[in-house]
Amino acid sequence: MILYDLINHCDVKYCTAEPTLEISGVCTDSRLLKQGDAFIAIRGTKQDGHDFIPSAISSGASLIVAEDDFEKEGIIGLCSSSDIPLVIVSNTRRASAFMYSNFNDSPASKLRLIAVTGTNGKTTTTYMLRAIFAAASINTAIIGTTTSALTTPDPEQLYPRLRELHASGVQYVMMEASSHALALDKLAPIIFEAGIFTNLTPEHLDFHVTMENYYQSKAKLFERCRLGLFNHDDEYGVRMYQSALCDKLYFGRRDDGEYLDFTTVNAINRGVNGIEYSLLSRDLLFRISSPMTGDFNISNSLGAACCAIALGIPPKAVRDGLRTMRGVPGRMERVYSRRDDIAVFIDFAHTPDALENLLRSVRKIMNPNQRLTVLFGCGGDRDRTKRSVMGSIASRLADFVIVTSDNSRSEKPGDIIAQILRGIDRERPHKVIENRRDAIEWAVRSAQSGDVIILAGKGHEKYEITADGIHPFNEAEIVAKA
Repeated sequence: MILYDLINHCDVKYCTAEPTLEISGVCTDSRLLKQGDAFIAIRGTKQDGHDFIPSAISSGASLIVAEDDFEKEGIIGLCSSSDIPLVIVSNTRRASAFMYSNFNDSPASKLRLIAVTGTNGKTTTTYMLRAIFAAASINTAIIGTTTSALTTPDPEQLYPRLRELHASGVQYVMMEASSHALALDKLAPIIFEAGIFTNLTPEHLDFHVTMENYYQSKAKLFERCRLGLFNHDDEYGVRMYQSALCDKLYFGRRDDGEYLDFTTVNAINRGVNGIEYSLLSRDLLFRISSPMTGDFNISNSLGAACCAIALGIPPKAVRDGLRTMRGVPGRMERVYSRRDDIAVFIDFAHTPDALENLLRSVRKIMNPNQRLTVLFGCGGDRDRTKRSVMGSIASRLADFVIVTSDNSRSEKPGDIIAQILRGIDRERPHKVIENRRDAIEWAVRSAQSGDVIILAGKGHEKYEITADGIHPFNEAEIVAKA
């Protein structure tokens, strides 16, 4: 690809390269650079790519892309003395998204993309959308928590993936848009057909620091959407609707006097048999049922249904898709053991709000004489403020709490557990088992007949991250063996 096409939309401030310079690839990691690649120097949280420009030059980079305010004169001199062309842009992180998109022939422009953002409900909503569109015989794909290591992949994975999906005949892509990806402009080249806002509760404050920063990151999505759908039942959803400049629609489960474009009538939580309600708009009224359990899935399914209808999907496909969808991997996923007298569920709930919604929903489908046990931990190198809060929620809403590890990363598991225990009511039954495998085995083997056990936090993940690295870890297999 020639340079002129590669750096389109990159806000170039300075350039020593010819527009027709041939570039054979794009790279942000000097260790992976191949001869002829353009090297983009990105400032990370722990390392700065500008420090690796000499390494990139010695590895055969055909072009250096640097940031405008980073020792400009020194970089100009280094590239000049090495006879390497240099492009300086205002923001290399944003430029990298456009360069990877351009290098892959702008694949998002050939697809119709729907983004879902919010603290909770993103994955479930994307799966509901896929089920609805599949019922309308539309070829779709999902990009999100269950398909990649990051909720929203980095540009070097995202744009090649979108190119592959287009080549395979996919028409619509349902994507989870994380606050990190939005804040870091990973999605800047994409214009979304529609965006759905689910809710906002405290999470990722280790990165965003304040809820206002977190909110503003989410709001950036709707600068890139043709249509926005906002949850009226969430205070941040109301605020985002009021400030969004795209075409917009409200959905919600209640009406406090403000007009809603889509709402529910006669909503029923049928416990283990799922949910049911009538969807009402200015032009439509039809009944929806879903085997997905929990009140929060009324909101998730309503958002998905409203988005589909707004994009022209027939109500019959909405009904059929939601009625036949069986669940999301790791979202209230029933796992089986040789003990058929207990019920074990795996769920991804790893925030205070998600854990509370999960436990309250499970309570509603249990018999009064059943005991609810929750096993959970908190991730290392992540928001520490939520740990004691989740401990408090667990001891308040469960009959028995098992505190254990969950992707401790570089932190000591015992230190994380100690912070969780600050919120635990010591008068309530609880147990600490640091090793998560041991904790799961103990929970299953010591369960009483009729118990419901929730393994919270890991969901679909099939690995455990510790200071030693990433290790295989399959909770369903551990339950079965226990």
